[in-house]
Amino acid sequence: MTSKYFRGLALSIALAAPALASSANYANEVLAIGAGARALSMGGAFVGLADDSTAVYWNPAGLVRIPNMEFAASEQVSRESLGLNELGSQYIFLSGAVTAPHLGSFGAAFMHFGVGGIPQVSGLNSDGSPHEIGTFSSQDNGILAGYGMRVLPSLSAGASLKWIGGGTSGLVAGSGVLGDATYSYAGLDLGMMVDFGALAKAVQGLSLGLNFQDLLNTGVSWKNTASSPTDAVTLNPKLGLGYQPDLMFLRSTGSRMSLAFDVDPRYGSNMLYHLGGEFWYRETLAFRAGLRQFAGGLQGTEWTLGLAFHIFMMQVDYAFINYELTPVHYLSLNIKLPGASGARTGR
Repeated sequence: MTSKYFRGLALSIALAAPALASSANYANEVLAIGAGARALSMGGAFVGLADDSTAVYWNPAGLVRIPNMEFAASEQVSRESLGLNELGSQYIFLSGAVTAPHLGSFGAAFMHFGVGGIPQVSGLNSDGSPHEIGTFSSQDNGILAGYGMRVLPSLSAGASLKWIGGGTSGLVAGSGVLGDATYSYAGLDLGMMVDFGALAKAVQGLSLGLNFQDLLNTGVSWKNTASSPTDAVTLNPKLGLGYQPDLMFLRSTGSRMSLAFDVDPRYGSNMLYHLGGEFWYRETLAFRAGLRQFAGGLQGTEWTLGLAFHIFMMQVDYAFINYELTPVHYLSLNIKLPGASGARTGR
């Protein structure tokens, strides 16, 4: 996905104005990057496990699992080349959520993603290679607002409104390109979460999540292009399973384990699968790992690793994502206020 995004962005936006329309899919691809070092270090498997402030992105129904109030700030901390003319990127995700008695749970987030050093080409050189006329940058900014409520003891529902806007900077006009292009997009996600443990003790800890991404949307609208098109965005129903086993050896050591599996049909026949796990020792130290795999062989298996440390109300999460194009590191700082019970909630 990362390789597809950067190479598609560099080649489709920069070549000519007609290609700007097809690049809308890559502009909206920022929503597929993910949110928070914790979920990313678990291979992006979080739809059925969402229980922190990033649930406003992964599955708004998971907001009801937040006991009180929490805030998180995530950043991409690596600055390595992304393998195409020294491309560099920046990622920031800020989120917060609060649960209000008898009213439900509310969440909000801001996201920024930027790529610099993208080559702009115009025609071909005598040897057939693309003729570069400069470089430009692209950025995406988004705002999300979500709400979750418990419909039944075993069923939660939620919705997230989102707006994404961005475009290019430094794009040279000429050769069919008008110059810098901008786009905007607004959409609605609808999430659900089923906690099977509330139905039967035999399935305690098992949960099913479903996030209908872009259930309603305005499409990606471009400006300052040859035709200023509005490109359609299709519904993406993401399905996830989460499991937190209640085992004797875990309880005896003050430990906790979470397993998750997500299915992302965004890429059609190249179905994307996410698999992840997390192990907490005494609610203080966590180890995480995950895998991302395209069913259709679009690219190779990408593996992820992560660590976390939790003390009092603060939690620090680290993620290493071995993307096919280049490794990327993420870091998150979380502040979590305990619920009425006063218990710590390392998640």
